[in-house]
Amino acid sequence: MLEPNHRRISLRRQCALLGLNRSTAYYGAEPESAMNLQLKEIMDVQYTARPFYGVPPDHAEVSPSSKSSPNTDLGSNATLTEPSFGYGWLFSSR
Repeated sequence: MLEPNHRRISLRRQCALLGLNRSTAYYGAEPESAMNLQLKEIMDVQYTARPFYGVPPDHAEVSPSSKSSPNTDLGSNATLTEPSFGYGWLFSSR
């Protein structure tokens, strides 16, 4: 902990010993707003009551056989021969 009014060790030296920038010695964090504290409390209550909220259930997993590969979506003859960065006109032979 920094002691700004220390008699023998200057604030500059204390920061150097701790590996801190001197600006951190003068920084004061703003207190949380009442609205922010209320929102944090609501989220804490929700998560504590339902820690699984937002996680898909185990039975929602997709089986590998039902997944489609990119080639079946586009057709079996579709292949990507050039980079697709939105600059396809640069690679066209027209």
